[in-house]
Amino acid sequence: MRSVGGFSLEKTEITALKDMENLVKPGADDANVSSSKLSTVLIIWKCFEGGENRLHVELGSALLKLVKNVTESTVLKYALARMEELLPDGLRLRKRMVYFVPEGSSVDAAPFLRMVRNDTGYMQYAASHLLALFLTYDCHQSGFMAATVSDTMDTKLKSMSAMKMGAASSSQSDPSRSNVTRAAVASMMVLLRFEKARVVFVKQGGVAPVVELLQNSQNRAQLAYELTFILWTLTFCHEAIEKFAAVKALDVVVQQVTSAPREKVVRVALEALQNLLGKLSGYFNERMIDSGLLKTLNNMRERKWTDEDITKSIQAIRDVLIREYKELNTMERYEKELRTGDLNWGLLHTDKFWKDNFMTFENKEFELIRLLIDLLESDDSKTVAVALFDLGEFVRFYPNGKHIVKRLGAKKVAMKLMTHENAEVQKQALQCISKMMVNKWEFVNSYRYLACATHNQFSIHSTGIMAMTKAELLKHLQRVAQGATPRKALNSIHVRTIVDETLDVWTQSLRETGTASFHGLGRFTVDKKTGDIKFKASSLLLDKLSGDVSSSAKDRRDSDDEA
Repeated sequence: MRSVGGFSLEKTEITALKDMENLVKPGADDANVSSSKLSTVLIIWKCFEGGENRLHVELGSALLKLVKNVTESTVLKYALARMEELLPDGLRLRKRMVYFVPEGSSVDAAPFLRMVRNDTGYMQYAASHLLALFLTYDCHQSGFMAATVSDTMDTKLKSMSAMKMGAASSSQSDPSRSNVTRAAVASMMVLLRFEKARVVFVKQGGVAPVVELLQNSQNRAQLAYELTFILWTLTFCHEAIEKFAAVKALDVVVQQVTSAPREKVVRVALEALQNLLGKLSGYFNERMIDSGLLKTLNNMRERKWTDEDITKSIQAIRDVLIREYKELNTMERYEKELRTGDLNWGLLHTDKFWKDNFMTFENKEFELIRLLIDLLESDDSKTVAVALFDLGEFVRFYPNGKHIVKRLGAKKVAMKLMTHENAEVQKQALQCISKMMVNKWEFVNSYRYLACATHNQFSIHSTGIMAMTKAELLKHLQRVAQGATPRKALNSIHVRTIVDETLDVWTQSLRETGTASFHGLGRFTVDKKTGDIKFKASSLLLDKLSGDVSSSAKDRRDSDDEA
């Protein structure tokens, strides 16, 4: 027995280490095992597996003692590298694991957890990977170390949470953060192959960090593959399925199929989607259809894939979704989506859908319209924007629709949303309110415009409402002046606007005084009775449109401003 740094190695353990090192060429203590040493590793194991079982145990015991008792980084890197060589992540793992962890016993996780928490680079990665291997071995034993797995999961998730907001950018410029992610994700890929570990992972709140990391994994195909692989393993866990719906994991997996960074990413993403078919009473089927996955799969069928599993998965998923699509009419699909409280742009949110189905919404005293109005209070900006669009389309097509939504309280909520922090919500709120203000849609044509202004945007409705900046409005008027309408039309563009509840200075002035200038383009005047507005273009604008800005034009502008 020899004492080393406060602990002892048995003679047999020292002999086992020496025997192994005699087979390793100089430089074997390097942490990263290169491809040139693969033959050496095979020789080691040929001798290792050909010897007596006692020698196997002695070597495993010696390496574990080094990890547990030594703090010198060089020694630890040596021990970790040797253990990674001797414990391949594959079919032979269980056979070789008994040399490190005799049957009926468990590995001491503490030294590995210490390195996972405190070290960086190779030591952190190797300790994380080896601990995952030891814990998966324990998954096969009756005394599964749930507490250790929970502690390990907690450590990994903290590492992943620290990285998730900057996975796509920061980690590339910060190697230490990239290593944290690499270590956490690699070990999760090992652990989550086993059901008990998946349950612990879900209970620890592990699904959301993985989804968020995957959302930010652009241009990092290997990371995308590993994270998608983790989500695939979780599709076999009943406890994870509801979490998938809550954190919108399906949308992220579909995105991996659509973007197709690598074939292996597409393959595992399709396998995950295939496992989700039919789950939660068909919820995931509906989400796949609404996300446009069918169109993506149709396009993918035309492509030649080297991996035949991809072709099989494409066909299997497509067959199910086509059958589902035919069984449900559009209104049934719309109602299902509406009741989830999560709206997404798609075929169910277009003017064609509303033109075909608007009368159906009067059923049960406009129950679906009431649900739409409730969604205006959602925390999800996309859902709010889609709900505003749908309410506006209901108003546009349903007879007396604007009075119905006003009676149900939609107008007040939509007014408040015009100052929402999200630009898309602002735009949809503006358009929704505009539609509520129109009396006769047939009079809204190329000569009569529906216009609303809030902050620095100006929205004009002709064949469809579109947001226009000041510069875009100027270009639009210029096109009108160059032949679309007589030049005199510039002095009498008839528009209609909602002038209350907007915060822009000119709109506030328009409401209070009945007149206001608009950023030097001209002046609006409002008819208090009808709400009609006339826009009188400034002389400077007229000269700009004609391409002739002169000093006389400047004088005319000054006189207009004084007036």
